[in-house]
Amino acid sequence: MPSTWKDFVDFYNLVKGKTNRESLIEQNEISRPTLSLRFKPFFDLPLTAKVVWELLPPKLLLFPNLPWIYGVDGKWLHRAGVIMNHRDITNRENLWWSYHVSESYEAYDLDLSELSKELMNNLSSGAVSDWKGGGVMGIIRYFGLIPHQRCLAHVLRTLKSLLPKNSPIVETRKLRLIAKEIIHLKDETDVWNRQSDLIDWENQYSKSLTIKTIGVNTKKKWWYTHGDLRRAWRLLVKDQNHFFSHRP
Repeated sequence: MPSTWKDFVDFYNLVKGKTNRESLIEQNEISRPTLSLRFKPFFDLPLTAKVVWELLPPKLLLFPNLPWIYGVDGKWLHRAGVIMNHRDITNRENLWWSYHVSESYEAYDLDLSELSKELMNNLSSGAVSDWKGGGVMGIIRYFGLIPHQRCLAHVLRTLKSLLPKNSPIVETRKLRLIAKEIIHLKDETDVWNRQSDLIDWENQYSKSLTIKTIGVNTKKKWWYTHGDLRRAWRLLVKDQNHFFSHRP
């Protein structure tokens, strides 16, 4: 089954996060296997980043003396693997992309090895990532110990899953309200106000983090009753400096 231009547009929108497989299946009135078959050529014979680089050099090469921020993220295609996207955040331009089975250390190393060759000495002055181990190690190896900020959108997504909106637990609902502000902090004053809110929450509800449930006829003798609340709290207060590396 030959792929069409419309198939490429659909594939592009899927990779960019503008749509999902379920919507494409419904719009095109086709089955999931048929959709996968139409998308298969774009995995087998993709337009490589190296070819695009040679035809359309990125803006950062035109202004080699200006600082820029590097960003990386993976777009998961369910069981089909992941598209790795390496981006110049400052100029809002994609620099490199590739397909891998997973966001492994090897995947980051292969991509950054190729990207650093193209960049030559025009290395990034800072980075933003979702803080996966492979990305953290890859950035250190190829860019050095530059300021590295954890992607706040990913952090907030995780926090919302740990702190349900309609939780019957008041501690959870109040911590969720504080957590949601993390992407709206504009300056140092906002950061300090957030820190004050966290301290107030801890003074009032910290005992909830230590409550244990005793197991009866279970393999585990005990566990923390509010495990998700504990995980959210640790995410909010541990290594906070990495949340605000690029704040003014």
